[in-house]
Amino acid sequence: WMRLADGSGLTGLAAMSDVLADADIMWVRPLLDVTRSDIAAYARLHALPVIDDASNRNDGFLRVRLRGFAEQLAAEGLTPARLSRTIDKLRDAEDALAQIADDLWQSTVSLHPAGALRIDISGWAACPRDLRRRVLQRAVMTLSALVYPPAHDLLVDIADQASRAQLTAATLAGCWIR
Repeated sequence: WMRLADGSGLTGLAAMSDVLADADIMWVRPLLDVTRSDIAAYARLHALPVIDDASNRNDGFLRVRLRGFAEQLAAEGLTPARLSRTIDKLRDAEDALAQIADDLWQSTVSLHPAGALRIDISGWAACPRDLRRRVLQRAVMTLSALVYPPAHDLLVDIADQASRAQLTAATLAGCWIR
């Protein structure tokens, strides 16, 4: 809900993955689909100590305020289980687009010996807007030291200009794009 309120796209709405490979580390989140009540029941059954985080009741946090709507949403049919199924579908779509973007990257991007990246504009420009944005984002992330990608709208604007041959030059995240 927080990502939806923030205007996230498919990547953000697909939620976090239960497994993420990052360099030499594999992050595993095995309890993403387990409810709080299931965890509490398991802890009671096995006499495990439970830590109560008071911040989970603090209305100063948006996540807490949004949880307050859970009953109303469930009454309208948007149960946690249904939301989870929808997120699974979004994640499937995100995975498919990521694979297509990777294929586009392989076919249109080459590394110059001096360290620059070159995108074959003819193949790249013929692709849908989101795929162009994804390839440009990967290029910027490859060349910069960013941990998080640049703003979506900036990437789209530069990709749109470049695909229409209207971009003379731009800078983004320390990269010079021409």
